[in-house]
Amino acid sequence: MLSVGAYYKAFRGFGGFATAVLTAVPIASELTKGTVSAVLFPPVSAAYKLPTVLVIFALTFAIFACQYFKWTQSADARAKAAWIAFGITVVGFVAYVVCYSRFVRELPAADGPQYVSVGFERKDFSDPHLRDASDDYELLRYRGLKDADIESLWTFPSIVIARLALLLSYLLILLPPVAGCSLIALFTVMGPTTSP
Repeated sequence: MLSVGAYYKAFRGFGGFATAVLTAVPIASELTKGTVSAVLFPPVSAAYKLPTVLVIFALTFAIFACQYFKWTQSADARAKAAWIAFGITVVGFVAYVVCYSRFVRELPAADGPQYVSVGFERKDFSDPHLRDASDDYELLRYRGLKDADIESLWTFPSIVIARLALLLSYLLILLPPVAGCSLIALFTVMGPTTSP
């Protein structure tokens, strides 16, 4: 049985470095503006950044608990785990691209482009300017880019669902590589496999 200390000491290598970089991505998005920020973390809400980092840390600890499963002793199972993580990342990337193109809008602003996420169901409008708007961009230019403005244009459930879809697909991109790097650290400490 491995100790938590020995496991986290193994993070001094490549796996640990890669995990640290992946953990820093949501935080780095807060330090940047415009396109870079929108690429590093979806434009859902800054309130989701800290929970995302906490989920990453929890995942590294969950991977530590994998030492108790028999599959960690098998070379084939270790390879299969890597391929599964890669497959989930690819699925997450495709889902993120779809969600991003459907729910994220880029609008020019004086200090660089602004990115916002919108819902998929518009509200009924009594204001003729809004009723005649041809697209989402026109609505946002007329009303504004703050959450309260967006909530006045799209139904609240559709905004929540769209933002959760963005966040979950983002996590499907981020978490499997973290799991893979954590497994590298775990397998380094566990040593070679005892079965094929």
